Amino acid sequence: MAAVLSITEAYNDYNSMNDLLTRIGISRSCRERLMDEEGFETAADLALTVLKDLQTAIEYVNKLFGNVTGAGRIYFPPNRVTRIKALALYLKRCETINEIPDIRLIDLAKAQEFVLKFPSWNDKSDDTDDIVKNKDIKFEATKFKTFRDNFKTLLCASRGGRGITLEYVIRDDTYVITPPEEVAELDIDSNNI
Repeated sequence: MAAVLSITEAYNDYNSMNDLLTRIGISRSCRERLMDEEGFETAADLALTVLKDLQTAIEYVNKLFGNVTGAGRIYFPPNRVTRIKALALYLKRCETINEIPDIRLIDLAKAQEFVLKFPSWNDKSDDTDDIVKNKDIKFEATKFKTFRDNFKTLLCASRGGRGITLEYVIRDDTYVITPPEEVAELDIDSNNI
């Protein structure tokens, strides 16, 4: 009898990643290429990759399609590429809030939800309020509280590369590094991810 993996063990497990890609409709040859040759062996690997690097790797494989014959001929259809990228961004967002989702619960329907959310998650437009952006934030030792409050407001109104507000970069003296929390399923509509 096989041992049941914890959420974290599944997140870092090769076979669990293979099963995940199967559930979201990635063909065997594409799974093998992505995992064995491109190095995305676990969900943790996918979460740590830069989306542009993932896109480049898949585009390279697709460019080789016409030059390769036989079993080495692999092509990632555009809808599958979008699904993989949306999954990767979801996992990156989970890592940002220090939570590990149970990847065994992600299926094709859930991946399609990620695809629908992908444009808003990946939006890098600067929607910081112009009033906050244009506010003169100067450090003066005699007015530290004002500076601190204005700086926090600016970070709360600014979004980083993952579309998440930046107030998490400020930590108080009581901040303790904690291991990621295992969660069965995250609310993908939450602003926290």
